Amino acid sequence: YCLFVLAGTLGPRQKALRHLTWDVVDLEAREVTWQKQWDKTGTERTQPLPRAAVRALRIAQVWRRRLDYSGPW
Repeated sequence: YCLFVLAGTLGPRQKALRHLTWDVVDLEAREVTWQKQWDKTGTERTQPLPRAAVRALRIAQVWRRRLDYSGPW
């Protein structure tokens, strides 16, 4: 669910989306920084997070805690 919402609201390529890590997501500032090694154009860029994307990421955080996952994704 979360990946579909992020793909639909932010429009990244699936490779960039699959390599999204929590250290490049800032929920307080409501923005994400796409890493250049996974971006189609090879550039690092920051993008604002719309409300639906923030909600999806918060859902992902809840499941991360419930599953006791501590990896980067």
